[in-house]
Amino acid sequence: MSYENQTVEQLANKLKVAQTEIAHLKRDQHIKSAIEKEKSKIEHALRERIKELNCLYGVTELIEENEEDIDTAMQGIANLLPISWQYPEITTGRVTLKDVHYNAPNFSTSPWRQSAEIYESEEKIGQVEVFYLEEMPDIDEGPFLKEERLLIDAIAIRISSAVERISAKRQLEVERKSLQNANITLKEILTKVKEEQNEIGKVILSNVDKTIMPILHALRSEVYPAQQKYIELVQKNLEDITSPFISKLSGQFMGLTTSEIQISNMIRNGLSTKEIAELRHISDATVNRHRENIRNKLGLKNQKVNLSTFLQTHMSD
Repeated sequence: MSYENQTVEQLANKLKVAQTEIAHLKRDQHIKSAIEKEKSKIEHALRERIKELNCLYGVTELIEENEEDIDTAMQGIANLLPISWQYPEITTGRVTLKDVHYNAPNFSTSPWRQSAEIYESEEKIGQVEVFYLEEMPDIDEGPFLKEERLLIDAIAIRISSAVERISAKRQLEVERKSLQNANITLKEILTKVKEEQNEIGKVILSNVDKTIMPILHALRSEVYPAQQKYIELVQKNLEDITSPFISKLSGQFMGLTTSEIQISNMIRNGLSTKEIAELRHISDATVNRHRENIRNKLGLKNQKVNLSTFLQTHMSD
């Protein structure tokens, strides 16, 4: 092979190598460009998600800080809407709650709208709305991203929960005040009843002292000694009408029967088992059974406590 032919062949090989390297460079450059483009998309998506998270955080914070001022909370949420969507420079919105509108700056309606309903106890009471003021390319839901649909739904849910919580809190406060007023009224009624009872007791005691007691004192001097016990018992029972013994005994020990309360009164007044049996026309054994039942119900079982002394001490005026 001549020198000239060899040189041409070498040049041709070098050209092929150069062409291959150029192809590799173009491919690498294309890959790099694709990577850069994908990186840019990821960064953009990440910025959008951060905006959405900041929006939800802001909504939660506004609600927590303004539970007593729902107007301030709703207006703050309306102001957050534009900066939380993909095109903040052409975005506006509003929150409507129970026919009250809270508008974002430069609010205006347009055909490009996204909305979510606000509910209280399954009843629609308002909505959250976002508007684009210029036409933009269709993406997932018209010009809106699917993530923006999730965001506006989440905002509406948070507002719904806040409204229900605030309403429940206010209702509890109303009921608490109502109950408080009812308790005050009941206490006033009970005080009045107690005062009236005291007045009635004074009148009864005065009548007993003025009319019945003199008669009993006269009878004691006229009857046989064996019958004087009965006069004394009648006198003592009349005194108990105006004393709290019976009401104390039945109130503190509601398990006592009527017969046991009456026998307790006789025991307290010092009557023996035999005397009680004669007055009530029952046997001594029946009286003893009543005494045992009374001791059990008063918590005196197996205790060395005199029943008459206990009744006089714990059930006295």
